[in-house]
Amino acid sequence: MKVAFANRQNCFDRPGGDSVQMMKTKEFLEGNYDIEIDVVLDPELILKKKYDLVHIFNIHEIGQALQVLENSLRMSGKTVVSTIFWDLSAFLHIYEYSRLGFHNPNKLMKGLQPLYNLKSKLLASLVDEPKFFQGNSERFTNTFANRQI
Repeated sequence: MKVAFANRQNCFDRPGGDSVQMMKTKEFLEGNYDIEIDVVLDPELILKKKYDLVHIFNIHEIGQALQVLENSLRMSGKTVVSTIFWDLSAFLHIYEYSRLGFHNPNKLMKGLQPLYNLKSKLLASLVDEPKFFQGNSERFTNTFANRQI
């Protein structure tokens, strides 16, 4: 069986939990089953080989993940998505402030934490129920199963 593990392009330059999960899964599967796994960091490479299965490990880079999904569907392959989510909003605040010249993230985060908590509470109060965390496989299947690309 030929499998592509698709991840963000910088997963080895900036390793995170997705990189660890991907490599440990690859190590286990190749060590215990007759599976050949390619790590694919460029969505276009999905089109170059015939894979029996494509596994997307990171959905934060949504543009890249959608390209991988579309290319996998184009090749009539089966696709699996690891839906692990990490709230990057605190990091994005630090990044934006560092661009403005604030370079002490610990001090900055202590100052911003009350504001961030307030924003989170305000946003939570505007939502009736947490729809983001409720999966709907029927909706997903209807959207992507018979999609012509």
